[in-house]
Amino acid sequence: MKRVVCWIAVAAALVITGCEKKDAPGASGALSAPELDLFRSVPGGNNLVFGGSYAKLQNFMQRTALGRMSRDAAESLGGKALADWMQCFADMKGLTIAGGARFMGGAELRMVMSGVGIAEISQCSTKSGFKTTPDADNKFVTIEIPGPNGPMTQGYLLVAPNTLYTRGTATFGGVGVSMMSGTRADLEGDLAGAKQKNVATDTALQSVIAKADRSKTVWFAGSAAGTLLGDKLGEVYGSIDIGSGFAFDVIVQFVDAELQRQIEDNIDQVKKMSDKAPSKEMKTLVDNLVAKRVGDRMRFALKVDDSQLEALMSMSGGMLGGGM
Repeated sequence: MKRVVCWIAVAAALVITGCEKKDAPGASGALSAPELDLFRSVPGGNNLVFGGSYAKLQNFMQRTALGRMSRDAAESLGGKALADWMQCFADMKGLTIAGGARFMGGAELRMVMSGVGIAEISQCSTKSGFKTTPDADNKFVTIEIPGPNGPMTQGYLLVAPNTLYTRGTATFGGVGVSMMSGTRADLEGDLAGAKQKNVATDTALQSVIAKADRSKTVWFAGSAAGTLLGDKLGEVYGSIDIGSGFAFDVIVQFVDAELQRQIEDNIDQVKKMSDKAPSKEMKTLVDNLVAKRVGDRMRFALKVDDSQLEALMSMSGGMLGGGM
């Protein structure tokens, strides 16, 4: 069973072309003044925070294999309209995000978007054919977005000129995942609370944020403490960079030394099995897989270019992204 899990993890990782020899990714240090300004509107109490820029996503879904696969996935969930909605955001050159997530029997995501206002997000909604309902004062808008379990109404609140705040909650039950957006009153309540407690005032979390490389397309930082994984994992931080392919670089701290040992053993087993991989591309993937232990932490650094991704996606008739 462990070997099966490892093969699934390897397949999800796509193609890995190597890992930097240093023990940790580049650290960006303390949050800058513009970053702090955004994070002051993200309520505190997060297990994980994230940020990034959409600048590298220009025409991403058309130009790259991974982008086209993302578009296909969006269309399978919500039709062409959902793919157009995603593309509209990718076309916003000045869009930056700052957000936080907390996990308490579900997942709650709070996010600030700079570089987009009520008018811009309403235009994206109109282009996608979504139902759009702005409040009379034009400071809040609800947008009905299609999903696998039916449409979801998402609310966006104007925080400052060209800056929006939104919130979404996912709960997990016997019938699947239930998604719910915050109302205007919810969002205004979040922002009122954020004046006292927000990411910018969370000094413990900021010490982890400082270790992440925030120059990449998307970065994340947090801790599993206080979650269901708190007895297994500690700090986690890393980044995802997107260009003519993508790169993934993450550090995970292990509280459970036995779990860390098991992961190392599983990776070693997968490597020993590389000759039995179902294709040359998969064998290359396994042979180049690197996961490095650094004390109670492990670094996983993945890098894939478009040509390698195309080869994997065309393998066995496109089983990783068929129809592209």
